[in-house]
Amino acid sequence: VKREIGPVAPTLRPGDTGAIRLPRSEHTSLISESGPPYVNCCHGGPLSSFLGAIADSIPGKMILIDEGLEHSFVTEEGRIAFYEAVVSAYHLRVNGDASKFTRLEEWRLEKAEEDDQDTDEEKVGVWVLTVTEARDVKQSVAECVYTVLQNALRKFERRCWAEHHVVVLESSMNAPKRLVAPIIEDLNITELGNVNLVLLVEDGTITQCYPPFG
Repeated sequence: VKREIGPVAPTLRPGDTGAIRLPRSEHTSLISESGPPYVNCCHGGPLSSFLGAIADSIPGKMILIDEGLEHSFVTEEGRIAFYEAVVSAYHLRVNGDASKFTRLEEWRLEKAEEDDQDTDEEKVGVWVLTVTEARDVKQSVAECVYTVLQNALRKFERRCWAEHHVVVLESSMNAPKRLVAPIIEDLNITELGNVNLVLLVEDGTITQCYPPFG
């Protein structure tokens, strides 16, 4: 971050806004090569205005495996570059390349008004302020769980793969077991359709979430 701030900060006057660009890398998961097209990720559903523009440029369905910070873009150029990187990654994935792809994220940089009471250190230093929109954590995790299960259900609806259909989920930093397990346990047989068993893996431990014990 310090290296990126260095070239930009001197070009800003008090009150000006700039942007620094930071590299990010992530995987893409291909759901289907045919439509209706959509893109999903940990920070926005397929109907979000942010991801909708990408769906217009691909013929199939995909998920971005991006468990880091929420997407942030300050300039239109940065947003377009992100779209182009995702579309390119989609086509690589269709052709069998499952490696990570790299893109750039933008952070807003603002030149603060100098205060006569500021110390010399404060005048030459940098304040880093990180914010995100208010979210209900449990609701956000539930939305992610429902999306993953819906994708699994679509596969089981089209074809009977085995005598028992099992879905195995893996917890993450953003969706730990303590939040995911109760969500799955509250689902009923109507919502899960042809799924017979749902397992959750966290740190090597496997927990049966559906059907719930007892």
